[in-house]
Amino acid sequence: MLNSIKVGNFIMNKRKSLGLTQQQLAEQLNVSFQAISKWETGTAYPNIEILKDLAILLDVSADEILAGSEKDADGLSYSKAGVDIAYTDTIKKWLNIWRQETGVC
Repeated sequence: MLNSIKVGNFIMNKRKSLGLTQQQLAEQLNVSFQAISKWETGTAYPNIEILKDLAILLDVSADEILAGSEKDADGLSYSKAGVDIAYTDTIKKWLNIWRQETGVC
């Protein structure tokens, strides 16, 4: 199961590390800054249609966003909050199915 707080913190930390405000990220994604705020506070998730663009802007993969953590050099997920590998593998499988069904890369 996804952890909305972990996902939100991840999005917020990546946004801030890039020196972007919520408004700037919102403009690049063509969403409201309120949407960004909801993602970052864990009250909502990014729409699946925006996930790819969000990942590109944050310079991470979509599965890293959904896991709320980045991968190490071996491609294994890690997180200060302790995301385990099985959880990340489940997300990868879900994303692969979604990509196949929608034709999204």
